[in-house]
Amino acid sequence: SPDLPWGAKLPHILADPTLQAISSRVGHSSAQVVLRWQVQRGVGVIPKSVIQTELSDNLGVWGWELSKEDMELVDGLETGVRKIVPIIKMPDGSVQFRDETDENYPFGFVEGEQ
Repeated sequence: SPDLPWGAKLPHILADPTLQAISSRVGHSSAQVVLRWQVQRGVGVIPKSVIQTELSDNLGVWGWELSKEDMELVDGLETGVRKIVPIIKMPDGSVQFRDETDENYPFGFVEGEQ
């Protein structure tokens, strides 16, 4: 992906064995598990897709919850690495990290700290 400027090859999050196990146990897709985890944490989620079946699948996060244990398992997947760093092309043709002027860059933000 061009959004991995450092060239690291990271595995796709939805193929993570922990997410696959939770997905199998709760009877929902890995994508639904990740979205549900965010919703239960109180995070506003705006999933993106252009594939109709994925758009429909994204709506399947309602009417069920992850257990406390499953929430902790997903919490444990944190690696401290931002998977996608958006890159923008400037009018002069140069390329820069979209968020490098953000006050939180390089995203050392810790949830719950002000």
